[in-house]
Amino acid sequence: MIQCIVSDLSRVIVFPAEETAGSLNTLYRDRTSSGASFADVFTLNIPLLEVYRKLELPVIVFTSGISIPEDPYVKQQLSGIVDRIITAAEIGAAKDDAETYTKLADYLGYPAEAMLFIDDSPENCRAAGEAGLTAVVYTSVSDVSDALRSHQLSE
Repeated sequence: MIQCIVSDLSRVIVFPAEETAGSLNTLYRDRTSSGASFADVFTLNIPLLEVYRKLELPVIVFTSGISIPEDPYVKQQLSGIVDRIITAAEIGAAKDDAETYTKLADYLGYPAEAMLFIDDSPENCRAAGEAGLTAVVYTSVSDVSDALRSHQLSE
C-alpha cells in the first residue's frame, strides 16, 4: 500500500516559461542573479499541485537542485501541499542510481514499496523501480491522476 508520494520538482512541478534544455536550477541562478523573479522565468504546475493538495498522505519533493526550492515564492506555493523537500545531495547520491532510492526510503522511514515516485526522467524512474518504488514517468497531470486512482489514492 502506498504511504507517501515522492515527486521531482523540475519539469514536474516547476517548468521554464520558455522551453529550454539543461538544468532548471542553473537557469534559475543565471536569471535571478540578473534581476529576474521566479515568475519571470518559471511557471508552477498548479493542476498537479491541486492533485497533491487533495491527497491524504505525505507529499515529498526529491530534487537534484537546491536553488529553486529555496525561492520564497516557491516555498510559499508549496506550503501546505508539500510536507518535505529533500535534495539528492542531502542523502549523498545521484537520482539515476537505484541505491539512491534505497537510501531515500531509509532516510524517510518508509518501505520502498510504500512509495510512489513521480519524475520526468525515465532513467530516474527506472532506478526507483529497481529499488522497489512504484515509479511514474511524468508527461501530464493525467498520468499522475491515473496512477493515484490505480492505487486507490484518489477518485
